[in-house]
Amino acid sequence: MAPRWLITNPTDGKMDALTLNGGGDRVLPVFSFRDEAEMYIRLQLTAPGWEPREFSADEIASMLYRSLSNVSRVALDPLPEVCDKTVLDLLCVGRGTFVRSLTGVKKGEAPAQAAQGHPAEASLRKSRSAGSRAAATAANG
Repeated sequence: MAPRWLITNPTDGKMDALTLNGGGDRVLPVFSFRDEAEMYIRLQLTAPGWEPREFSADEIASMLYRSLSNVSRVALDPLPEVCDKTVLDLLCVGRGTFVRSLTGVKKGEAPAQAAQGHPAEASLRKSRSAGSRAAATAANG
């Protein structure tokens, strides 16, 4: 899966990701390309220190279940200045739906895997164990 871009502000040794007020809930803007994130920063943000940063699908999924657990929706490539609440609603998907799309976990699989952690962690464990089996088969073959 292609990397995605978040707008971040590294302060005091930790990194804050930009979230938006979605009319009572928190929305994480996620960008497909660095240029889109840079344009958003240039046209929408006045505070210094914000910069685009590339993240893998698993990193974003993990953040949405940990440091960004207060985010309920994700805005895909939001447009600066024209993003009022109505437009923002059109660009948003729910956090769980977005994580499932990032990790390739089907909706019916999520509840069983949720007991073991979030879907991204289950997906990682699954791919690691598949890689271990392949290595063992190659070594024994």
